[in-house]
Amino acid sequence: MKVLIFILLLTILLSPVYAIQIDNFVTNEFKTKDKVAVIIKVKENTNLDSAIPNKDFIKKYRFSTINAFSGEITKEGLEKLKRNKNIERIEFDHPFYASLENSTI
Repeated sequence: MKVLIFILLLTILLSPVYAIQIDNFVTNEFKTKDKVAVIIKVKENTNLDSAIPNKDFIKKYRFSTINAFSGEITKEGLEKLKRNKNIERIEFDHPFYASLENSTI
């Protein structure tokens, strides 16, 4: 019995753990929303189109300068991405508003 418990603990400890960085704003937004706007950074040398399942993530924009894209994700999708070894980080896609307060005409 002790050997079985030891093997089980060893298996858990040696199982691959993927250190995905998740922005705290993402988890906080799920407290009030069903879907959250995010930017997903995929590890280098990973095909963007095959990295994310379309069911839980609605792609909106593919970046050309970095291996990433933006879109909306569900909470279930976030949980799945936490186990995806191809994902490097998930950032909250902060809204940005341009202001023409000091423009010249």
